[in-house]
Amino acid sequence: KLHTAMKKSITHREAILYALGLGCNQDPMNKHELKFTYENHKDFEVIQSITSQLSVIDLDAIRQCPGLPAYNPMALLHGEQIIEFTKQVKVGMNLTSLQTIEDVDDKKSGALLTIKTQDCLDDGTNQPVTTNYCKLFI
Repeated sequence: KLHTAMKKSITHREAILYALGLGCNQDPMNKHELKFTYENHKDFEVIQSITSQLSVIDLDAIRQCPGLPAYNPMALLHGEQIIEFTKQVKVGMNLTSLQTIEDVDDKKSGALLTIKTQDCLDDGTNQPVTTNYCKLFI
């Protein structure tokens, strides 16, 4: 099984770039979306699915997984993404992400990998914040 750990911080910059990437504030008159894109907004909020973007899959570690055939990383197909939320994601959180290959299914024409990323608070408590499941077809 693949086991990689990464540390990441949720900052205003990452939260705002993620919100803009999703299309927030396309209409500058829509004041509702300012809470996602203006760091000094009194109700500033992080779009909760941000952890799916911050959970970068370690493709080199996947290649080293025993039993998987050689593959071209450019030919990977992202099949599914599931996010489970345990705590609200907020600016200032420091997270540790642990990735594991949960399952490998033989699909005859390739393999379907299920990669689990558990994001936990990096404050000594290791409380879970989100769990991302990503399915990749090789």
